[in-house]
Amino acid sequence: MILSSSSKLFINLTTRSIASRDKRASLNFKS
Repeated sequence: MILSSSSKLFINLTTRSIASRDKRASLNFKS
């Protein structure tokens, strides 16, 4: 399946935001 550059960018931003949210959640959980 070929993704357009905009789709790749959107997926990239989405995964990055989810990752940062998970990181923040784990930090809050530890403290």
